[in-house]
Amino acid sequence: KAPEFAISSYRIDASLDNDFRLSAKTSATLRVGPAPIATLGMVIAKDMRLSAVRLDGKPLEWLRGDTEKGQLPTDDRESAILLLPSAPLAAASEHTLEFEHDGNVVKHAGDGVFFVADRESWYPRGGGIATGATYDVTFRYPKRVTLVQAGELVTEKTEGDWRTSRRRITVPVGAAGFNIGDYEKVSTVTSGVTIDVYGNRHLVDSLKPLALDVMQPQPPAAGRRGRGAQSQLGTTIPAAPLAPDPL
Repeated sequence: KAPEFAISSYRIDASLDNDFRLSAKTSATLRVGPAPIATLGMVIAKDMRLSAVRLDGKPLEWLRGDTEKGQLPTDDRESAILLLPSAPLAAASEHTLEFEHDGNVVKHAGDGVFFVADRESWYPRGGGIATGATYDVTFRYPKRVTLVQAGELVTEKTEGDWRTSRRRITVPVGAAGFNIGDYEKVSTVTSGVTIDVYGNRHLVDSLKPLALDVMQPQPPAAGRRGRGAQSQLGTTIPAAPLAPDPL
């Protein structure tokens, strides 16, 4: 069965203040399936406040599961959003959704250790989780921390105490997460693939062997060839206490 709708691309402009509160504006390209739809269901982290929604530039009514507006399905970390267009959206039509949202999804565990509690729903998400979506994400954040995010680095600049980076994910993926922390970075090249490993400077002793193991060169898999210097992976080694949801 074809999905009722899909989100094919996201463009997110996000910032973290000095207390690591996240504020963002998210623009999403919506593609309606083979039949008209009267409502659209999405999800967002409970820790994120949704302040505005627009459809093709016009204000859009919505209901949210963890407010007194409605009793939509919800769980411990996410709440449902029901978008209510003024008229059904035509089959196979394309639209632009815009959201403004903010909240405290970045948690500080002390000693320079942070974790993102809702890496998959810090922005409104729906439709594209099954088919995948591309991402264009800009972050502004305090330069005293390092932000780790998937995607090709487009631009990065530092002004005063702030750093701004922009990354693109051009292959459709289910979600776009990020991590921040007081990281040290180590890089290695294995079979033509560059691997960047980020570890907290206050890494606990029990995790150090894991970090060393990740950095050991591995023999190439049978039948696979490296893609040269353009191939790059990144991962983070957390410090205790661990984030509730693993990478």
